[in-house]
Amino acid sequence: MQVLYVANFDIELKEKERDSREAALIVLEAVSSWILRTCKTQIGRDEFLVTGSRDLPDAPGGNKRSVEWEHVAAGETWATRVERRDVSADDSVFVSRVTVGVQDERCTVRVSMAREVQTSGLTPASSVDLHQPSLIPMLVENDRLSVRVDGQIQDGKYLQVRSSGDVEELSRALTSDTRLPILLLHTRTLEAQAVAQRASSRLIGLVRVVTLDYKATRLLHELNNAILVPYSGGVLVWADSTAAALEISPSAVNSVDRDSLRSKLVALVAPLSVLTRGKDEVFRKARLGSQFLRMKDLANSSAEAAASGSLQQQLEAVIAERDLAVSELKTVTEEWFTADQAAEDSQREVSFLKAQLEQLNIVAEYTKSSEDTESVIELSDAPKELLVGDEQSMDALCQHLERSTKGRITFTPNAPKAWKKAAFYPTLDLMRDSLIKLAEVARDLYDGQERKMGHLDTWIHENYQIKVSLQDDNIPKKARDFDWDGVTRSRIPHVKVNDHVPPSECGRIYFALDNENSRIIVDHIGLHL
Repeated sequence: MQVLYVANFDIELKEKERDSREAALIVLEAVSSWILRTCKTQIGRDEFLVTGSRDLPDAPGGNKRSVEWEHVAAGETWATRVERRDVSADDSVFVSRVTVGVQDERCTVRVSMAREVQTSGLTPASSVDLHQPSLIPMLVENDRLSVRVDGQIQDGKYLQVRSSGDVEELSRALTSDTRLPILLLHTRTLEAQAVAQRASSRLIGLVRVVTLDYKATRLLHELNNAILVPYSGGVLVWADSTAAALEISPSAVNSVDRDSLRSKLVALVAPLSVLTRGKDEVFRKARLGSQFLRMKDLANSSAEAAASGSLQQQLEAVIAERDLAVSELKTVTEEWFTADQAAEDSQREVSFLKAQLEQLNIVAEYTKSSEDTESVIELSDAPKELLVGDEQSMDALCQHLERSTKGRITFTPNAPKAWKKAAFYPTLDLMRDSLIKLAEVARDLYDGQERKMGHLDTWIHENYQIKVSLQDDNIPKKARDFDWDGVTRSRIPHVKVNDHVPPSECGRIYFALDNENSRIIVDHIGLHL
């Protein structure tokens, strides 16, 4: 059997009382629902407290399905291991295994996937696109359960880091060696947000996903020189922060296929989860404890049989001890075979990962050296070409302004898209210059220095020669607000690029003042709303 994926979780009740047994029973109820959802077969949670099995309806493709479970207990320690098997037409077997255990007043869940491939000779096993078992999101979405990995809460959502305080906390977290790998993404597009959402919800227990704006990526680099998130891209920071981070290209982060990055990451991280998360210790200890108690009972029975002088009782006691010995031998043999096979698999996997790591180190060193020599981006070097109604040229200008101000001005995806509607706008140089001056305002307004400025609009006009209005009663109510980074913001502040002209020539730049995160957020570049 080739183990492909392992995820371990600690489960607690959200209620004040820490009842590990009740938490485990809720998990078994979820296991029952998981089997019912995929196989349309009802198995009550209490049935999992007695060893059993069940044939399941065939899968849509004709694959044969079955489920079996083993329950072992020794006093307050117990575990149930549920194994669902899917047998394909070529006799290869895909196994999904879930162990729910209670030990030392803790409830733990171990989820693994494996396959048995019927092959001969030196034939490499074909690759498989692993997908997280749907049981895992069922657990994190359960209102009564708190799910953690090494103390880290798991909720299937990505974390947003924007403020300087959040960045400092993230920088400290990255130095911990008891955390999951962290995927840092600069999400400046809707596609990137969708990729982040898919990765965070489908890599639970393997990777934690954090999104940042450009300003936050630069501050993080200042605090932790080893971490440099590429513009519009990402990096995967391993649990060992001394290992070279894996750079994620902008094309992968902004792909229209939101599942592409998840698929690549699970192929990279899942083998590591198998190597580092060891054996199913909770089930093993519960089974050994159960066998020990059974041996004590049989020893007492043998003593009673010997004392009674009954040959029949003595024979029954000997047969019972023999059966237990056979069972123990089978258990030990299975564990030895599994461990031996896992060792062989691990050796192959380690060799592969070492080679892969060497390649990643080469790429990381090259990327680091090229980034270190990157020249400073100046506002004055902004692209000269701005085409009327052209989203691509506008987006290039927006990216330059964001990078040159270190993220003190940022642009939502709607900003360059709104420019497409200004198909007959005549004064392109005036719009370009107004955007550059607004970027200068953001750069200076949020530079951390105290200054007396009186009214903001007056200060901007006197120092940057652009007209800004913080009020506009003519904007329709539905256009006055916009949502970005999970917050509803006012779109009323705007730059009056042109005034007292026909509607098709009336240029406006609508933005929000995000004082909490020290930035201006532009959401509309184009005509008057």
